[in-house]
Amino acid sequence: MNNKVKACFLVFDDDTNQETIIKTKIVEKLKEYDITYWLIDPSEFVDLDNNTFKNQEFRDHVFEKTKGHGINVIASDCNLVKIDNFKVQGIDVVSALLSETRKTYNAPFILYSGKIEESSKHILEKIQSQVAETMEAGHYDINSIDILKHLMKARIVFSGRTEDSYSDAIIKVIKSEIDVKDILLSSFQKFGKTTLNTGNSIYDGKTLEHIIELIEASDVNTQRFVQEFTELAIAHYTKIN
Repeated sequence: MNNKVKACFLVFDDDTNQETIIKTKIVEKLKEYDITYWLIDPSEFVDLDNNTFKNQEFRDHVFEKTKGHGINVIASDCNLVKIDNFKVQGIDVVSALLSETRKTYNAPFILYSGKIEESSKHILEKIQSQVAETMEAGHYDINSIDILKHLMKARIVFSGRTEDSYSDAIIKVIKSEIDVKDILLSSFQKFGKTTLNTGNSIYDGKTLEHIIELIEASDVNTQRFVQEFTELAIAHYTKIN
């Protein structure tokens, strides 16, 4: 059985060369981990006829790819699509994922760019635009401004575009962010069809696959389950006086 700690990450980029960079600069340097990653090109979800981003289709695709997996870090190129005045940038990916209700993408986000100032300008322009629209509508609740709400919720790190800068940032996050919940989730995936028998009626009879779904939805019962599961393990492997 593979006893390596599971680590999963997402990369959003329209550059096909990123596949090679990920394998040589990240996966090769994390041999002590069982790595799963997804490289997704957001430009595939652009309606070229109308210059719009197919947000729901994009979210559905990411959800299906990552269902059942805990995500440790999410990285995106800041400058993904530019057609005349139409743009899709890394901050749009952040907003799309944080709007998803079926799965909580609360991992750190790394936005990388060779032109950090230009990317920062785009974010500021987007904030200004949404603030103006909200005030015009007579709303002054900061939580009604999506981009501000998402920026406050997300843990965003900006990085350079070079191979080593953003790949090193991903490695650093993986080594620092994996916690007990991630390790439990990884272990549960190996025994997904197993039925629980803990003596607690809330969980007994449920499969580990069902517990994984609760963990992904950040259900409060999963916090209690992780606590109880840990206590049961301690009781099993120690001598309690």
